[in-house]
Amino acid sequence: MLADIIPGIANFNWHPSKYRPRPSSSGPTQCKRKLTYKALEYPERKPGDRFAVVLDDSSWHEELTCQWIEQSTFKLHSQQMPVTIPNALPWLIDYEQPFICNMCGETIQPGSLHGHIDGICTDLFFEDYLFEHKAINHFTFETYRKGAWPIDHMTQCVLYFEGLHDIQPELNKAILLIKNKNTSGYLEYLLQYDFHSKTLTILETTVSDGTIIDLGDPLPTFPNLFQDALEQFAMIETHRNAGTLPDRQYEPHEWQCEYCPFNDPCWNSLEITTEKVLELNDETTKLAHELDRLTEDRKRLEKEEDKLKRAFRLLLKNHGVQRAHGPTIDVLRKEEHRSTVNQELIPLDILSAARTTSTIEKLLVKPHAKTIKAMPTKSAYLRVINQ
Repeated sequence: MLADIIPGIANFNWHPSKYRPRPSSSGPTQCKRKLTYKALEYPERKPGDRFAVVLDDSSWHEELTCQWIEQSTFKLHSQQMPVTIPNALPWLIDYEQPFICNMCGETIQPGSLHGHIDGICTDLFFEDYLFEHKAINHFTFETYRKGAWPIDHMTQCVLYFEGLHDIQPELNKAILLIKNKNTSGYLEYLLQYDFHSKTLTILETTVSDGTIIDLGDPLPTFPNLFQDALEQFAMIETHRNAGTLPDRQYEPHEWQCEYCPFNDPCWNSLEITTEKVLELNDETTKLAHELDRLTEDRKRLEKEEDKLKRAFRLLLKNHGVQRAHGPTIDVLRKEEHRSTVNQELIPLDILSAARTTSTIEKLLVKPHAKTIKAMPTKSAYLRVINQ
């Protein structure tokens, strides 16, 4: 009764927002093509009802986290405070009209980059930290925990640092807190920004179980995030003025495309032909050879792995054990039972009705055959044959 109507209610009041450069869309992994479609005011597909629920969930996760922080020794304040960087987008000054922000009601002048921070945290020693909260899915959370950098969120923090500099110039540290919406685990990044060199440094990364992730020495640094974000917005503006689109960054099966409101016009406009051939330049040729090398390395390693696995399986079986123990490592042999379907027992008409066809895309890299000049031979047999 309720399960099927709640998502529709959550998505009932959806309407497309107008494109404006925002800190939240400034990161390098943001799809430039999607942002350009939006800048061109192309009709966009309404998001699915469940997706609307997912987006709304994130704001509630942030609210819960903020309530818990307020019960700690930290003081959280300045939540959703507006931040503006005047004249950050000079190419818009002569073409854009002032607009009123629907969140804070401020009038934003043309060429300004405007956003809202999640808050500022003050500790017991009265040191302030920019606070940014993100609630994400388990898969993305695990990629960050295992070493990928949340570069888009870090870029957003850099833009907020720049916007707050005139108000609070000594504020140069941030707490980027990322919540796993599936497990309620947290991942915290302590960031520091150098305004002179425009460089962001990760000082510490902590998991909610108390684990401190080793960041190595020197600490990870990210220069030019601020300038890169502005250049990305400038590139989108160039495409908007020319009525063109940047190259695609993602493939149709990736989530960036699956959830994109411009998926249909973006991919339906593409026609693949086997007649035309794209000429690789020097850079892409090198990358193709690198892909071929990695592919061959993987095949070689898989063969070596199979040989070693076979050797250890025989070793354990010959000694009648399931486990081998060494000073620093163990080898275990496990048996798993899997259920399979014997197609010969299924009537042909049922089997035909159940059979489906899907397209699997494969990428093959084929180095050109090398021409090898034959060396002159001194073989008496070949001399006789050649005569």
